[in-house]
Amino acid sequence: MSPDQEKRSTVRVIVHSFFVVPFLIAVFAVLILFIWRLLTEEPRDVEDYLADIKTGSATKRWQSAYELSRILANPGLVPRDDRFVAQMLSAFDFAQRDPDPEVRRKTKQYLIRAMGSTGMNAFSRAIEKCMDDKDETVVADAVYSLGLIGGEENLESLVTAGMHGSSLVRNRAAIALGILGNPAAIETLRSML
Repeated sequence: MSPDQEKRSTVRVIVHSFFVVPFLIAVFAVLILFIWRLLTEEPRDVEDYLADIKTGSATKRWQSAYELSRILANPGLVPRDDRFVAQMLSAFDFAQRDPDPEVRRKTKQYLIRAMGSTGMNAFSRAIEKCMDDKDETVVADAVYSLGLIGGEENLESLVTAGMHGSSLVRNRAAIALGILGNPAAIETLRSML
C-alpha cells in the first residue's frame, strides 16, 4: 500500500469512527424514541384536562386550564351536554379555592376564557361572580367572556364594567359590548369614547 493510499485509509477510518457511526447511532436512537412516544402517548380530551385541574400538581392545574381554553376555542370541540357543564363548574369552584394564589389566578383566568369560548349561557353566573375579583386581569377576562357568551342578561354587567377603575377592564368592556352588538350598549360605548 502506498503512503498516499494509507493516508486516505486513515482519514476514512477517522471519519467513519467519529462522524458516520455516531450519527447513525443518534438517528437510530431518535427513531426508537419517536416510535416509543407514538405508541405510548394517549390523546387527551376535555374530561382529562378537567380532572387534572382538580387533581394535578400546581403547575399541571393551570397548564390544564390553559389547554382546556385552547381546545374549547374551537366550537366543534365543545361538548354540549349537562355533564360537561357540571364538570366545568366544579373545576371552576375548585380553582377558586386553590391554596396557591398564583395558580389560583392563572387557573381562574384560563377557565373563565374556556367558559366564555363555549358561548354557553350556563356559565354566565359563575363568570359574573368574578367581576368583583381583586385582580384586574381576572375581571378583564370575565368581562370579555361575558361578551363572548352574549345575551341580554349580560348587558348590565358589561355596562357596569365600562365604568370600572381599571383601563384594562374598560377596554375589554368596550370590546365585549361591541361583540354583543346590542343597540342598548351604544350610549355606554359613546360615553367610553
